[in-house]
Amino acid sequence: MEIIKKIQPVTLSILSALLLSISLPPSNYPYLAWISFIPFFIALDNQHNLKSTTILGFLYGAIFSIITFYGIGEIKVFLYALFYFSFYVSIFAIGIVIVNRRAKLYSFLFFSSLWWTSLEYMRTIGNLSFPTNIALSQYKFPFLIQIASITGSYGVSFLIMLCNSCLFIVCKYFYNRIERFYLLRMLYIANGHINKSAKLLGLETKVFKRKLQDCCSSKDIVYTLLYIIPIIMVFIGYGGVSLSKKEEILSINVSIIQGSIPDWLYGLEKWDEKYSKIIETTYLELTSTAIKKNDSSIIIWPETPIHRQIMKISYLKNMLLEFSKAGNNFFIVGSPRIDIKRNCKYNSVFVLSPKGNIIDYYDKTKLVPFVEHFFTPSNEVKIIHASEKLKLGINICFESTYPSISRNAVKKGANLLIISTNDTCLKKTKMSYCHAANAVFRAVENRRYVIRAAQSGISMVINPYGRILKQSELFKQCVLSGKVGLQEELTFYTKFGDLFCYLCIGLSIIFILKSASNRTTE
Repeated sequence: MEIIKKIQPVTLSILSALLLSISLPPSNYPYLAWISFIPFFIALDNQHNLKSTTILGFLYGAIFSIITFYGIGEIKVFLYALFYFSFYVSIFAIGIVIVNRRAKLYSFLFFSSLWWTSLEYMRTIGNLSFPTNIALSQYKFPFLIQIASITGSYGVSFLIMLCNSCLFIVCKYFYNRIERFYLLRMLYIANGHINKSAKLLGLETKVFKRKLQDCCSSKDIVYTLLYIIPIIMVFIGYGGVSLSKKEEILSINVSIIQGSIPDWLYGLEKWDEKYSKIIETTYLELTSTAIKKNDSSIIIWPETPIHRQIMKISYLKNMLLEFSKAGNNFFIVGSPRIDIKRNCKYNSVFVLSPKGNIIDYYDKTKLVPFVEHFFTPSNEVKIIHASEKLKLGINICFESTYPSISRNAVKKGANLLIISTNDTCLKKTKMSYCHAANAVFRAVENRRYVIRAAQSGISMVINPYGRILKQSELFKQCVLSGKVGLQEELTFYTKFGDLFCYLCIGLSIIFILKSASNRTTE
């Protein structure tokens, strides 16, 4: 029996991690996210030892990370992501156990949601941060994610955790009802013998009474439903109202050049210039096709299609400038950039004008930990004033997982968001799809069209409400064309940022301090 008691929480934690992993893209089971934490909550329900709680949290995080992050090619980054996420899940588990010891059951409903959301936000802070967001599981459901224009994607995570907590309470109620029934039946059959035995052993019958009183009551269920139903109605109602608004006429044609260069060829190109020629030819031919077939105002090459400085290769730079002039379009291209004066190398995106000159460039601010150590992070999220009307906010690869970068760009005046990325190293794994799903939330949070240009896919054109208008396949050479509009309105989230997260952090601290003070009093 002791072995079973020890194994059960471990099994439940593993099951919970599996359910959450399966719910993430490209899964066809996103609804699993709404129940995925129930086994984990059951595992934590009877935990009193912080050491075992920490182990369960770390186990949950490790299993989830192995399934979700295995596509990360660099072993250092994979291990870092695993330990980073597992650490935060352990902190989450410890908080749940501490508060659960003293709080009423329906208080757990809110604390679990507040605490998870707080930690999700904290995972975006610092140069070594590695964001992971459970809201990504719902990116295909526009009516559910519109709240992100107020709370950011964190609001969707909050709702998912709230639903998990509510269902856990319901499960606990019915489990305790069954347990209570059998316990009362046993007491009835004993017909008083239990009291005699208890007295002989020096025990009191109130021990048994307390066990019955500790059961989850119907009152808890009523409170739970009274709390959660209005919140869900507000989320869905806001989504319905947002989606009922008329969209503006799409006036700008865009073409994304997805070269889909194989990983082995892309790797060889680092060391041998002749392989650069092969990649260049692929991109130039696709670009030529795009100019002939489409009347595009914007043509985009993804992040670093080749490892060399494109703007320092005279013949290639001139060809791109000629493409801009010939097609009368803005040309956006990713390329490394070296600042000789500062002795710094940047991961950059250049914007070329229809007049045949370089307008400006954007340098990446958030670098992938342990991988992009040879690049220097920029200190500024700047927008590119391509024309009087067109103002571009740019994210490069990993930056699209940080809501603050797009928000700051839009707050500075960007009316169109560009995500330039090279996900070749992620191959056809869960990480490729999860990375792409972030773009949907950046669109909703800021009410901007988002163009995602990916070297190997997934390239996308997304409207301000998170609907994917155009989407490419992974590792398929193509020219993805679509239409976008320029938006000027600022959402609540764009104006005020992560106020919702700050509120969650503040309330979480109050819950924890209150639990600690109650423990001291007792």
